[in-house]
Amino acid sequence: MASPEQPGGRHGPQPSRFELPSVFTWVVLVGFLAFFIQGITAVDVEGSRLIAGVGNMGDFIARAVPPDLM
Repeated sequence: MASPEQPGGRHGPQPSRFELPSVFTWVVLVGFLAFFIQGITAVDVEGSRLIAGVGNMGDFIARAVPPDLM
């Protein structure tokens, strides 16, 4: 016996593809973003110095990954 078809050719209820985050998740994300922005403003990062240091940041990451644990 065939199951009844719903509009759009789907059989039965479908799970939602995206669930909205909970209120707790939103509070944590907004709090993290606020602390991140406050930290950036407190450090007073200049864009020109950040761009000039990209090579050094790449070198640092290249030396750190993968870590030599032995």
